Amino acid sequence: MSDSTFDSVDPDELPDEAIRCLECGYDLHGIVERRRDVCPECGLPFSTQRLKQRLLKRQDRRSRLIKAGCWILGILVVLVIALLLTVRRLAAAP
Repeated sequence: MSDSTFDSVDPDELPDEAIRCLECGYDLHGIVERRRDVCPECGLPFSTQRLKQRLLKRQDRRSRLIKAGCWILGILVVLVIALLLTVRRLAAAP
């Protein structure tokens, strides 16, 4: 994705964990809005681009987990249906 897409993102729209200092966890909401590049709590330099990349990685990880969960749920549904059909056949057999 291009930088121009991210430049239009309002810091208040980002989740809290996305704009916290990587070193001390200080909330950088106001700092990001003022375009400062150093955490006032611990002095760690940061960039809004790096924070946005971290958010994208987290979102990608979440979407992969959701996708894997859907596959697992689908497989479980198929297995339960197969089990129920097998039990029904066995119960109907003389």
